[in-house]
Amino acid sequence: EDSDTTILYKLPILVLSMTAELIMIMKAIELAIARGFKRVAILTDSKSGCMSLLKADDNDICICIHNMLNNTQIIEHVEVHYFPSHRGISSNIIVDEAAKRAITDGSELEMKWWRRDAINEIERGLYDDWERNFKCIIMKRCKLW
Repeated sequence: EDSDTTILYKLPILVLSMTAELIMIMKAIELAIARGFKRVAILTDSKSGCMSLLKADDNDICICIHNMLNNTQIIEHVEVHYFPSHRGISSNIIVDEAAKRAITDGSELEMKWWRRDAINEIERGLYDDWERNFKCIIMKRCKLW
């Protein structure tokens, strides 16, 4: 059965794009389980997300997705299809427009930090602090010369 369903979510924290894609794949699987779908096809333009799903051993979200699928009796078959973005593919254009709408109109997800994204955010914060301090030092030196 085609559900032809669009549900908009926005993330409350800054995460890597692959993380956002994987979280949405996880939400799609949760929805499929809740609605009792036996066969699920998910379309994504995240090549890195698809690659991570294949190996699943180094990504917490992929491990959760695999566990969800292994522990459900409802879903019998799942396909995840990659298609490149920004190539004029109508399905991708529709999904990209929905993602843009989700920023303002989406339901905010309650979520925890995933390890990789937390580390990335800490590194970004440290770099921003260093850069701000470095610029301040340089500006003072430049005025002295």
